[in-house]
Amino acid sequence: MMQHINTSEELPRLDKSDLESKTGIWVCLLEKNINVLMPVPAQIDLIYKSGYIIDCNDAFAKMYGFTTASEMTGKKLQDFFLYNEQNLELLTSFITSGYNLSGVESKEMDAERRIVYFINTIKGILINNTLIGAKGEQEIKI
Repeated sequence: MMQHINTSEELPRLDKSDLESKTGIWVCLLEKNINVLMPVPAQIDLIYKSGYIIDCNDAFAKMYGFTTASEMTGKKLQDFFLYNEQNLELLTSFITSGYNLSGVESKEMDAERRIVYFINTIKGILINNTLIGAKGEQEIKI
């Protein structure tokens, strides 16, 4: 399901099984692509400022208090992915691990501004040493 892609024609979208999954699945793109050779703090800043959801399933939307995926589509990362030490460490690990993480915890905010915790798997979308986005899965931490 999740993989690095080689051409812009292959931007990932969710397939039928993703859409029906009870696991939250999402695709995020960056308004400003990131050269993987940039310093880590600069990459983190760009991810926060320019990341937005282009596709997700209803399960993902419901984790944030929405009813359907269409309510999350277009939302900026900074609308729900908190700028805190835990998430900064997550993004640092994402970058330094080659844009591939599994089983990492994030602290985020739902539509009612309540704190929620997730366990995430995240794979970067890379084209010619440029990060253009990510695709991931998440579950609510119990």
